[in-house]
Amino acid sequence: MNWVQIHLLINHLPFAGLLFGALALGAGAWRRSRDLEVFGLLTLAVVGLMSCVVFQSGDSAVQASSDLADASVQAHRFWAQVSMIASTCLGTGALWALLYPKPPAEPPRWSVALVLLGALICVGLLVYAGHLGGVLRHAAALQ
Repeated sequence: MNWVQIHLLINHLPFAGLLFGALALGAGAWRRSRDLEVFGLLTLAVVGLMSCVVFQSGDSAVQASSDLADASVQAHRFWAQVSMIASTCLGTGALWALLYPKPPAEPPRWSVALVLLGALICVGLLVYAGHLGGVLRHAAALQ
């Protein structure tokens, strides 16, 4: 496997994790289930880490593929970086929501709502960055 294939393989993980975590967090808030809220917050914290790994694999994928248009790559890279920063901040906020009240206390309602709002914003950013990445032609992945 080359870096382009690795990037194409793992770039869906943060998006899927973000949706899964946001749904769990939303369901936990709706049902007032501390377990679901904690699970959702932990999932979103992991997504913050995963987004950094995916971003780094993208840099390696660009170096491995010389046939991509520079302007398209730069636009995708810019929005991927914005998404990575937002996802990392979201993960940090999710950890803070978990640790701010001394466990086993419940995360404050306002922090859960704020993290859920951040997750929805991150979904939009990841969708746009993913769209720009999908526009790129990855001929090197087929080799």
